[in-house]
Amino acid sequence: MARKLTAKQAEYRKNLLAKIHCSPLFKSMEDEDYRDMLEAHFSTRSAGHLSINQLLLLLDYMQGKRGNMIEMITPAQIHHIEKTWQAKAKNPTMGGLRKFVESNFKKTILGVNALTKKEASGIIRALNNMRPQ
Repeated sequence: MARKLTAKQAEYRKNLLAKIHCSPLFKSMEDEDYRDMLEAHFSTRSAGHLSINQLLLLLDYMQGKRGNMIEMITPAQIHHIEKTWQAKAKNPTMGGLRKFVESNFKKTILGVNALTKKEASGIIRALNNMRPQ
């Protein structure tokens, strides 16, 4: 976690962790399977390293409220990608952006809304480093 949590946030986080560890799915899982799942979805083997938003995703999954734990792109990320692409690209069309994503990130997409939050972050970094054409 990058920033210091307030006392209320720290308490909320602690409660989320407790709910996760009390869920029936958690109790039915082998420890190694649980840690492998965390690593596959969040690149960590401990829920203690997750942000509040990630803990909420994990809790919803553990309680059967969601089918997966993938964080999808945010509206702010979509806006940033589209505006930066239009400002910097030689071919500022959505087709050009799709080709850019496919050639640089080996991912075929129909639109930016199909990206995960993590993929969007990588694309934003690449676009921010581009020189205007």
